Amino acid sequence: MPTWLIVVVVIGGITAALNLAAFALDRRDRRSEEAWKRTLPASVRRRVESGLRPGGGVDTPPWERRRRENDPAYRTRVLVDELCEIGRGRGFLSVHAGKDGRTREIGAELHEAGGKQRMLSAHAAVRAELGQAHARELEAAWDGVGDWRG
Repeated sequence: MPTWLIVVVVIGGITAALNLAAFALDRRDRRSEEAWKRTLPASVRRRVESGLRPGGGVDTPPWERRRRENDPAYRTRVLVDELCEIGRGRGFLSVHAGKDGRTREIGAELHEAGGKQRMLSAHAAVRAELGQAHARELEAAWDGVGDWRG
Protein backbone atom coordinates (compact mmCIF):
# COMPACT_ATOMS: atom_id res chain seq x y z
CA MET A 1 0.00 0.00 0.00
CA PRO A 2 1.43 3.41 -0.91
CA THR A 3 2.56 5.68 1.93
CA TRP A 4 0.47 8.64 0.82
CA LEU A 5 -2.70 6.52 1.06
CA ILE A 6 -1.85 5.49 4.62
CA VAL A 7 -1.31 9.16 5.56
CA VAL A 8 -4.68 10.17 4.04
CA VAL A 9 -6.52 7.39 5.92
CA VAL A 10 -4.85 8.29 9.25
CA ILE A 11 -5.60 12.02 8.81
CA GLY A 12 -9.22 11.21 7.88
CA GLY A 13 -9.57 9.01 10.96
CA ILE A 14 -8.14 11.69 13.24
CA THR A 15 -10.48 14.31 11.75
CA ALA A 16 -13.50 12.06 12.23
CA ALA A 17 -12.52 11.38 15.86
CA LEU A 18 -12.12 15.10 16.59
CA ASN A 19 -15.50 15.89 15.02
CA LEU A 20 -17.15 13.17 17.09
CA ALA A 21 -15.53 14.49 20.29
CA ALA A 22 -16.67 18.05 19.51
CA PHE A 23 -20.21 16.82 18.87
CA ALA A 24 -20.27 14.91 22.18
CA LEU A 25 -18.99 17.94 24.12
CA ASP A 26 -21.59 20.20 22.52
CA ARG A 27 -24.40 17.81 23.49
CA ARG A 28 -23.06 17.57 27.04
CA ASP A 29 -23.02 21.38 27.35
CA ARG A 30 -26.62 21.63 26.15
CA ARG A 31 -27.70 18.91 28.55
CA SER A 32 -25.99 20.57 31.50
CA GLU A 33 -27.65 23.90 30.63
CA GLU A 34 -31.08 22.22 30.72
CA ALA A 35 -30.21 20.60 34.06
CA TRP A 36 -29.12 24.00 35.39
CA LYS A 37 -32.43 25.57 34.33
CA ARG A 38 -34.38 22.85 36.16
CA THR A 39 -32.69 23.82 39.45
CA LEU A 40 -33.85 27.44 39.26
CA PRO A 41 -36.94 28.64 41.13
CA ALA A 42 -40.03 28.83 38.93
CA SER A 43 -40.13 32.63 38.69
CA VAL A 44 -36.48 32.86 37.66
CA ARG A 45 -36.84 29.95 35.20
CA ARG A 46 -39.70 31.74 33.45
CA ARG A 47 -37.55 34.86 33.05
CA VAL A 48 -34.59 32.85 31.72
CA GLU A 49 -36.81 31.07 29.21
CA SER A 50 -38.61 34.22 28.10
CA GLY A 51 -35.51 36.41 27.84
CA LEU A 52 -34.45 39.40 29.87
CA ARG A 53 -36.69 42.36 30.52
CA PRO A 54 -36.47 45.51 28.36
CA GLY A 55 -33.00 47.00 28.43
CA GLY A 56 -31.56 43.67 29.56
CA GLY A 57 -29.81 42.83 26.32
CA VAL A 58 -31.95 40.08 24.77
CA ASP A 59 -33.57 41.25 21.56
CA THR A 60 -36.88 39.42 21.20
CA PRO A 61 -38.09 39.14 17.60
CA PRO A 62 -41.15 41.29 16.79
CA TRP A 63 -43.34 38.28 15.97
CA GLU A 64 -42.53 36.78 19.41
CA ARG A 65 -43.31 40.06 21.18
CA ARG A 66 -46.69 40.25 19.39
CA ARG A 67 -47.49 36.65 20.33
CA ARG A 68 -46.64 37.30 23.97
CA GLU A 69 -48.62 40.54 24.08
CA ASN A 70 -51.71 38.72 22.79
CA ASP A 71 -51.30 35.68 25.05
CA PRO A 72 -53.39 36.20 28.23
CA ALA A 73 -51.60 33.36 30.06
CA TYR A 74 -48.22 34.98 29.39
CA ARG A 75 -49.46 38.37 30.58
CA THR A 76 -50.85 36.75 33.74
CA ARG A 77 -47.48 35.12 34.45
CA VAL A 78 -45.74 38.47 34.04
CA LEU A 79 -48.20 40.13 36.43
CA VAL A 80 -47.86 37.31 38.99
CA ASP A 81 -44.08 37.66 38.83
CA GLU A 82 -44.44 41.39 39.45
CA LEU A 83 -46.79 40.73 42.38
CA CYS A 84 -44.22 38.35 43.89
CA GLU A 85 -41.51 40.98 43.53
CA ILE A 86 -43.73 43.56 45.23
CA GLY A 87 -44.57 41.10 48.01
CA ARG A 88 -40.90 40.28 48.62
CA GLY A 89 -39.86 43.92 48.47
CA ARG A 90 -42.10 46.63 49.82
CA GLY A 91 -45.15 44.45 50.53
CA PHE A 92 -48.76 44.82 49.43
CA LEU A 93 -49.74 46.96 52.44
CA SER A 94 -47.84 49.56 54.40
CA VAL A 95 -48.58 51.39 57.63
CA HIS A 96 -48.03 54.84 56.12
CA ALA A 97 -49.18 54.47 52.51
CA GLY A 98 -51.94 51.86 52.98
CA LYS A 99 -52.70 49.66 49.98
CA ASP A 100 -49.99 49.52 47.33
CA GLY A 101 -51.17 51.31 44.18
CA ARG A 102 -49.40 49.07 41.70
CA THR A 103 -50.81 45.98 43.42
CA ARG A 104 -54.31 47.37 42.94
CA GLU A 105 -53.57 48.22 39.27
CA ILE A 106 -52.44 44.64 38.68
CA GLY A 107 -55.61 43.37 40.35
CA ALA A 108 -57.74 45.59 38.12
CA GLU A 109 -55.91 44.40 34.99
CA LEU A 110 -56.36 40.76 36.02
CA HIS A 111 -60.06 41.37 36.70
CA GLU A 112 -60.51 43.05 33.34
CA ALA A 113 -58.75 40.20 31.54
CA GLY A 114 -60.48 37.27 33.20
CA GLY A 115 -62.71 38.37 36.06
CA LYS A 116 -62.49 37.12 39.61
CA GLN A 117 -61.35 33.69 38.39
CA ARG A 118 -58.13 35.14 36.96
CA MET A 119 -57.57 37.06 40.19
CA LEU A 120 -58.07 33.85 42.20
CA SER A 121 -55.51 31.98 40.09
CA ALA A 122 -52.99 34.82 40.51
CA HIS A 123 -53.67 34.85 44.26
CA ALA A 124 -53.08 31.07 44.41
CA ALA A 125 -49.77 31.48 42.55
CA VAL A 126 -48.65 34.19 44.99
CA ARG A 127 -49.66 32.00 47.95
CA ALA A 128 -47.71 29.06 46.50
CA GLU A 129 -44.59 31.16 46.01
CA LEU A 130 -44.64 33.51 49.02
CA GLY A 131 -46.80 31.78 51.62
CA GLN A 132 -50.10 32.37 53.40
CA ALA A 133 -49.12 35.61 55.18
CA HIS A 134 -48.34 37.40 51.91
CA ALA A 135 -51.47 35.94 50.32
CA ARG A 136 -53.63 37.37 53.11
CA GLU A 137 -51.94 40.75 52.67
CA LEU A 138 -52.71 40.60 48.94
CA GLU A 139 -56.36 39.83 49.71
CA ALA A 140 -56.59 42.96 51.85
CA ALA A 141 -54.80 45.08 49.22
CA TRP A 142 -57.24 43.94 46.51
CA ASP A 143 -60.32 44.68 48.62
CA GLY A 144 -62.83 46.47 46.37
CA VAL A 145 -61.04 45.72 43.09
CA GLY A 146 -63.64 44.26 40.73
CA ASP A 147 -65.61 41.54 42.53
CA TRP A 148 -62.87 41.01 45.11
CA ARG A 149 -63.81 41.32 48.78
CA GLY A 150 -60.79 41.01 51.07
